[in-house]
Amino acid sequence: SESEIFAYQYGSDIIVEGEGELQVFDALGRMALSQRVNGNERITMPQTGVYILRIVGDKIKVQKIIINK
Repeated sequence: SESEIFAYQYGSDIIVEGEGELQVFDALGRMALSQRVNGNERITMPQTGVYILRIVGDKIKVQKIIINK
């Protein structure tokens, strides 16, 4: 299976590139955010930590990202 990076940290924000429903989960599996993304979106995370990002669109993409401020 192909690993594709669709999100990266920029300061205290996450830049997400993709189309579909973005779901962000914290390290305990709780949903921290759910919103529609279309293209490039900047998401501000209020806390540092480990997050799992999932985009549900034509394909389902999952990526882990660590936010350090």
